[in-house]
Amino acid sequence: MFMEPQQEHPIHTAARNADVDAIRRLIGEGVSPMASDGLTPLQYLCCAPDLLRGDADNRVACFNILVDAGADINAGINTPLSLAARQGHPKLVAALINAGANVNCKYTPTRWTPLHWACRRHPPSVECVELLINAGAAVNALTAPAPNGSAARPRTPFDLAIIRGHNQRIYPLLLRAGATHSQGTTDAYLRKVHAAGGIKKYERIHLNAIAATFIPKLPLLPPEMVRRVVEYAFHVGDYYVYMSYGQQGYIYKERRLRGILRRSCVAGSMDIRRVV
Repeated sequence: MFMEPQQEHPIHTAARNADVDAIRRLIGEGVSPMASDGLTPLQYLCCAPDLLRGDADNRVACFNILVDAGADINAGINTPLSLAARQGHPKLVAALINAGANVNCKYTPTRWTPLHWACRRHPPSVECVELLINAGAAVNALTAPAPNGSAARPRTPFDLAIIRGHNQRIYPLLLRAGATHSQGTTDAYLRKVHAAGGIKKYERIHLNAIAATFIPKLPLLPPEMVRRVVEYAFHVGDYYVYMSYGQQGYIYKERRLRGILRRSCVAGSMDIRRVV
């Protein structure tokens, strides 16, 4: 017997498309914010990519309507936060965290956390990773062992970022949070950090090196002020990353740093907040 395909519920379509007016109307008509065909409206909202759609604000507006109507922010095997992190929705990730979503929820089959998903995606969402870490995500959480005797071992979020190979921009964030990895790597940045004895020592070496290039050129400023401005402007641990992404990133940072230092000379103040 031929079966007609099941039609998608209107509230799921509205959530997928971030249609604020339709979500508001359907909730007003009494449609449940937890209507499910295996996924809830919140999950549909969070699993659709918006990188090219420019609808992040609409998604947050839909999120607020659904949550105010009683939607469960932690519902599902793959929770809305995991889906938002996987798709690189920083505004939705922030909204979910602020609403009390579990930042260490685990996708049952694999035990992937939202941070695993955020570190695995390409291109990486630096904002999502930073939001999750600041909210208390377990940076060394392990995935489940691979089934059927596979040689693949449990992985940390950092392991997944290294395996992906193009996510260097998030390495400093993970290292500063105490993340570890078991993945062998030829990445120049990680090898330099290891050779320096860890991220703190590596950042100190770079702070000294960068500051040393500016201190002789700015005799009117105390050396310590130059060092502080350098540390603020470059976020020193990211120095290698800017270089690895080509000269444009470095040139932008250097120009910004020179502008801050020029204003510092005029202000004559050790308080960076007064000159940035």
